[in-house]
Amino acid sequence: MVIFYLFQLSYVGQDCQCMPPALAQLYGSRVHCLDLSFNCLTSLDGVGKFFNLEELVLDNNNLGDNIVIPSLPRLHTLSLNKNNICNLELLLTKVLSYLPSLTYLSLLGNTACPNQLSDAEKDEEDYQRYRY
Repeated sequence: MVIFYLFQLSYVGQDCQCMPPALAQLYGSRVHCLDLSFNCLTSLDGVGKFFNLEELVLDNNNLGDNIVIPSLPRLHTLSLNKNNICNLELLLTKVLSYLPSLTYLSLLGNTACPNQLSDAEKDEEDYQRYRY
């Protein structure tokens, strides 16, 4: 189910592996906030067509270190919680190159973001290192 309201587009829980091209064709120029959570996404193909995008929520997908991040110059918020991101340095290199306005990045539930609750080998020092 597609929900579009006040510059926000939600395509949540559709079990899709890629974003349907029709979403970008129909809404690409009007969307400021895009939520593609709870799908099975393995790539961000088509997301670059949302050229006015300011917020992108991609929680609970299958995105890994091989994702190609499109150029989104207005994007200030990116949430990638509970994906398959392992290499923080690689991700940050991509973010710095293609998301110049980004001010908020959330990676909770990824291997790249240590968490004492999900990994007993991590301690408070590991966690704090990724907060600042």
